[in-house]
Amino acid sequence: MEHALPIHHTDWLLWLLLGVFVLLLAAHLYNPMRFKAFAILPFHANRAEIEGGFRPVVGRGLFDISLGVSSFAILGLALFLVLHPYHHVPPVLAGWRMYLRLIVVLLLFFVFKNFIGLLVGWIFNKTEQIARAQNISFAYRAWLGVLLFPLCLAMIFGGEAYQVLYYALFIVLCGGYYLSFQFYAISIWRMDALSYYKIFYLCALEITPLIFLVSWLQSLYR
Repeated sequence: MEHALPIHHTDWLLWLLLGVFVLLLAAHLYNPMRFKAFAILPFHANRAEIEGGFRPVVGRGLFDISLGVSSFAILGLALFLVLHPYHHVPPVLAGWRMYLRLIVVLLLFFVFKNFIGLLVGWIFNKTEQIARAQNISFAYRAWLGVLLFPLCLAMIFGGEAYQVLYYALFIVLCGGYYLSFQFYAISIWRMDALSYYKIFYLCALEITPLIFLVSWLQSLYR
């Protein structure tokens, strides 16, 4: 009589990582030079040209779509791992339902935030400038996804190295998102508008939603 093999707690993560790897490989094969440029985006000599041309929407090509989709998957995975700290032994990563919740919340968070931003831009006749700034933010999240992927892979299958990699992941995630916000804020600040309008825009549509997101993540940990 045959017995079914037990499902390991990382089996769903294996399929997820395989899917992300295929997306990243597709982007690399489609445009190797651009992929290499994205890997060092904040430090690239033609940074402004690369970040300004990134648009992860239908019709923009395989490269943009692959990096856009994979970045959401990796950011969700990075947050999932951050919510599973090391307590003397590596945690059991069986909560795929939590990962799905994180992905849904991230999608709603960015879609709602970007929609309100474009709506505000339409009201004040700044839609093109706002859209350009949002594309810059997309580009740096895609870069962050490429950077986080090997770190997440090492954490999941690294065994006792999980504790050290956990802190490395947290630092890279926070630092990468800070860079994303910094370049986004610079592009908003260069808009032809009054300074207090731009300060209000950044506080209302960037900082405040991020505070709510962090608070929700903290509630999951508790």
